[in-house]
Amino acid sequence: MATLAEALYARSQAVVGITALVGTRFYPGRAPQNLAAGLSYCTWFVVSAERPLAGSVSTGLVGCRVQFNSFATTATAAKALNQAVIAGFHEYAGTSASLVVQGSMFASPSGIEFYDPTTLLHQVASDFRVWYEGT
Repeated sequence: MATLAEALYARSQAVVGITALVGTRFYPGRAPQNLAAGLSYCTWFVVSAERPLAGSVSTGLVGCRVQFNSFATTATAAKALNQAVIAGFHEYAGTSASLVVQGSMFASPSGIEFYDPTTLLHQVASDFRVWYEGT
């Protein structure tokens, strides 16, 4: 069975809107330090996870909150990437890299925007609830 990281990456590569903006620059955790300046990219991390029970028996599902972070040199480009992530992951259900995703839902009222004067990058962060079949 694939990991959540493999499934999220595979899904990102299946979404034309994401690949058009960042290609394969879709990273778990942090982006590589040697990433060329001026390139847009997306990172993600699991904020929290739970394995719900039905009575005292596992349902076999894992529910987690995933934060996606869209980075770009302009606020407009960061927002466009965030919208591509929302379009690709909101209400997604299916098999991605052999992991069965029961559902994914945009959980933020809107993307939260940041600007880092050190890196000169704009960032938009969005949270999703993701449910998948786990072991």
